[in-house]
Order: sequence, then structure tokens, then C-alpha cells
Amino acid sequence: MPIFATDRRYTNDVHYGGGVRRQHRLPRLPAQHVAFALWPCHVFLRRTDPYQALLAACGRVRRSVEQEGSFAPSFATGSFLAGRVALVTGAGRGIGYATAKALAAVGATVMGVSRTQRELAALAEEVPVEYLVESVATPQGCARIVEETRRRLGPIDILVNNAGLGSYNDRSIIEITPELWRQMMDVNLQAPFELTRLAVGDMIERRWGRIVMVSSTAGEYGWQSMVSYCASKAGLLGLMRAVAQDVAPHDVTCNAVLPGWVHTQLADRKAEIEAQRRGVTPADVLAEWAAEYPSGRFVTVEEVADTIVFLASESASGINGEALTIALGST
Repeated sequence: MPIFATDRRYTNDVHYGGGVRRQHRLPRLPAQHVAFALWPCHVFLRRTDPYQALLAACGRVRRSVEQEGSFAPSFATGSFLAGRVALVTGAGRGIGYATAKALAAVGATVMGVSRTQRELAALAEEVPVEYLVESVATPQGCARIVEETRRRLGPIDILVNNAGLGSYNDRSIIEITPELWRQMMDVNLQAPFELTRLAVGDMIERRWGRIVMVSSTAGEYGWQSMVSYCASKAGLLGLMRAVAQDVAPHDVTCNAVLPGWVHTQLADRKAEIEAQRRGVTPADVLAEWAAEYPSGRFVTVEEVADTIVFLASESASGINGEALTIALGST
């Protein structure tokens, strides 16, 4: 079910005198579903006293449900992406895994792509998704991904360019080799270009589409000994902004999310390398990184996934060419 705050199926235009007034009516959903779906969409509701009262009630239900643990918190519930085909790269672990699950949970038909059969099979056991074992590191691999998704699921509506090489193997400008630079660019920048170029025709033809690039705060701020990673993630932001201008006339959007430190296998690998270099434990390194945030913790993969799902929804139709930072208030 689409977000009902903006869905015409749940609104009536009432004619009176010389004007029209829109009435909102809620679908029949459990109270906790209503609370979770309405709470983040408050910006779309009129700022009248009855609506403020409704939002306050939703907030109370939301907090109550979270405390009881009877309903997993998310920005929305229901099947508002039913009928949409979503392609998620890097779906075998981390952010991609969580995103594939989150999209499937709201009704999307998902194709998860990764290089590892075992991880994709585990994903398919959790949620109903299709999967494909393939690398995005070559144009041929990207072409096969798009072709196979179309063959098995139909035209692509949502593309999440998430697959990427982490910074754990990166170098400074003094130490980096041309080979390492090319490897990083092939996966982190060339692959999103190829996949977007190949998939966007489906969206333009159907006059609906969502493209989300998974960049990083490193794409905005340079970090020591991360020259190729920072450059690739910054390039991804430039690609996103240019694509957003190209697709806007066709009711397609292109945005990016910029996570800060997310506790994933890639983060663990980088922490191990850093710990060996400094003669400390990986736990010490992780604790230092977490302390950089005002909240004293890492971003979770679910927080990033929920943001991606929001950008893929109808409620985000007015957001295009934007980079959304998910870094717990860190600057």
C-alpha cells in the first residue's frame, strides 16, 4: 500500500462554495502501523490543531511500541512499493543486505546481486528475493545483471548502486599504485555509471524511477591514506547530480546517501589493519571511531537501508539530486 498521507485512494476532494477542500481518510490498519507510517511523513500533513493532535498520538504509540518491542521500528510499513522491481548491488552483506530486506518488506520485487552465492542464499531464506551471483567490476558483468533482472522480473523501477570496495586496502597518494586506483574506480564509480546507463531507459519509458547511489561522508571530506576511496565516492556524487538533471523531466529521481562509519565487515577489516599498524586491538580502534560521533556509536545498516527505502518511495518524489548524510550528527 502506498503512503496514505499522499495517496489519492485515501483522500476526497470536497467541493464547497467556490473552492475545493481535501479530506484525508485513513485506511483500516492496526494502530501501530498507522503510527509508524505517519510519524516520518508529518511534513506532508497540514499544520492544523487536529493534525498536531494526531501526530502527538502517533508519537506516543510509536514510543510505546518501541519500548514493548512488539513491532520493529521503520520509517513506514505496508506494501507501498508493490509492483516495483528493485535491483540492489552488493546485497550479500552490510548495507546492501539490509536494503534488499527492507525493500522486500514493503512490497518491492527485489533482485539482489553479489559475488558470493552463500550470502545471497542466506538473504533469500530470510525474505522473498531473487538473486544473481555476478561481479560489477566489468561492463560485461553490469550488462548481464541488468539483462537478467529484466528477463526474470521485468523492467527496473528502482536501482540501488551499493556495491563497492572499502577503504581498508587503500593507500596514500605517495604509496598508491595505478592498479589499485583502477580497481577502486571500476567498482565504486564505473559500475554505478554502467548500471545506471543500462537501467535508466526502463524508468524513462515508464515515467517513474528511483536511483540511489551509496556514497560516503568520505566523498565530501578527504581522509588520510584513502585517496582512491575518497575520489571514487566524490565522483559518485558528481555522477548522481548530473544524472538527476538528465532524468528529472521524466519523473525519475537520482539521489545519494552518505553514511558515516557503519559497523560492517568492511569496517571490521579496516579496524584490524589499523590495529596491526598501531599495535592496539581492533576493539580499541572501533571504540575510537565510535567516539567521533556525538552519540558515541556507529550508524546501523538498518538506518541506512530505511533512508534508501524512503528515497525509493512516492513520498520522496520531490527529492532529486540530493546527498543525504547519515552520520549521527557528526560534522
